[in-house]
Amino acid sequence: MLWRQVRAKVRAHRGAHTEAERLAREAVAMGEDTESPNGQGDAHADLAEVLLLGGQRDEAVAALETAVERYERKGNLVSAQRARARLADLRDP
Repeated sequence: MLWRQVRAKVRAHRGAHTEAERLAREAVAMGEDTESPNGQGDAHADLAEVLLLGGQRDEAVAALETAVERYERKGNLVSAQRARARLADLRDP
């Protein structure tokens, strides 16, 4: 899961948006099979970054909302706040 997240962000920054999104979505799918809300939140947050770099703002917002939910479920207030701040930036361009 983790290598897919990292590779997805690298590929997105290099402009390979289709491959990046595929890798990020694979990481999210793998995370859903775990019992790690933090890992799931991280995968969704990384997907949001990839989507944003690919020009998919609305989908990035949805991915970040899911990340916040997962972090809150775990009680990870720091990561939840970080994701909320990114959401605020996306909602108020």
